Amino acid sequence: MPRSGKNVQPSQDALIIAHPESGEMMPRDFTTEGTVDLVAHRLHQLNALSLFGAINQREMFYTYQRDVAEERYKDRADEVLRGSRANRDAMQDEARDEYYRSLGVFTVVETANQFPDFDLDRYLADAKRSWSIFQARYRGERHSNERNRLMKALRAGIMVQQSEIDRQEEIRPYISEADQKRDVTSDGREYPLLSSRERMEAVRDDSRAGFLPKNNREKFKTFTYLDYMDNPKYPLGINDQFIEIFYHQQKNDKVEGQEKLTEAQRAVVSVTHELGDHWRDAVISLIDLTQLERDLDGANPSLYLTEDVPADHPGIARLVRYRDLARWRDTGELPEGIPDPLRVVEDRRPHDDETKNKTVSDLYTAENRSPKMEAYLADQAGQLTIRQARKLLKEALADERAREAFLGDRMEELAVLPENAGAALPMRWIARRVITEVQKEAHALQQAA
Repeated sequence: MPRSGKNVQPSQDALIIAHPESGEMMPRDFTTEGTVDLVAHRLHQLNALSLFGAINQREMFYTYQRDVAEERYKDRADEVLRGSRANRDAMQDEARDEYYRSLGVFTVVETANQFPDFDLDRYLADAKRSWSIFQARYRGERHSNERNRLMKALRAGIMVQQSEIDRQEEIRPYISEADQKRDVTSDGREYPLLSSRERMEAVRDDSRAGFLPKNNREKFKTFTYLDYMDNPKYPLGINDQFIEIFYHQQKNDKVEGQEKLTEAQRAVVSVTHELGDHWRDAVISLIDLTQLERDLDGANPSLYLTEDVPADHPGIARLVRYRDLARWRDTGELPEGIPDPLRVVEDRRPHDDETKNKTVSDLYTAENRSPKMEAYLADQAGQLTIRQARKLLKEALADERAREAFLGDRMEELAVLPENAGAALPMRWIARRVITEVQKEAHALQQAA
């Protein structure tokens, strides 16, 4: 029996149910004015699928890694393992409720007394059976490929439908022709109408993105990608934007002949690698934050973070980064001593890939970050209680899941660029190589953890 619908706003639920065998979605409209919100349906199913991954990690920890727990936590190993199991159970309940929301179960329960002939018990039995089938298909680690494919399809459905609604209502919350107007100052410089914080909010609120960009370059690029996605003017999506960069560089009057082609190719390679840098950071952030969450399982919530994990834990920098950016977006409060938390950090040290001339990152996670930033991160970790960190971790993980999904999908768009879209464009093979390298790195990190 699902939890009471009294704690759920009916407007958040779609009146929709999945056929238990075929999976076909069937609307259950109990009012003459009722509507089915497929965007909400897909979002709730995405939430459930994301939770499956976290559940699997905890099960592997307390089932197969008892030796690891005993080595790290000593006498507290049993307590930590129990905490991990309790977290798994809570996530399981949350995943079930998210799935039920995607079917509209809580709304049906709320309104069933208005329809005396409606068989609520049978409806709930069907919903429970549907949930069991959904788990069998997608929950287990062995079903991760099927789960990822469904998540990608759900994201695509959200993107297309929400974009159509936004375009019809003229409320697209990113760059549009109206947004591109500029106020020209007396010295001739142009400034965007939206402030940096407003752009952060727009990206976070756009259902096709739904995350906080982690540096100014990523923020600008994300805005651009949103304007090229699912837009009739750009049938190749963000590939059209990269093609425009290529042809714009070819029009450069400062170079001639073969050098024009070389410069154009170099520009496209550079922006492809930059997108890869942003996506790689999202992938690594998910791994590091998940590891931090797992390392805090069973810890005393009243302790400070550095009393349970080392100050240089890789998840701490990413947790503090999320907290600072979310606080700045919501209140305008800047971190102490950091005038621009979105400042880009470029690392131009030699790279193994000869086509890559720099690595783009941020103040918090750059490999060459300053001693001042190192001291700031250690100080902030020492002031965060584990209770506060757990709450932030839940938010930060959701943010990074959305970020990884969005940027990963853009990388895949580049990797599958139609062959006839321009033989001179090198972003296809660069994107394919970056995807392979990041996937190998992520797998190695997960195995090491």
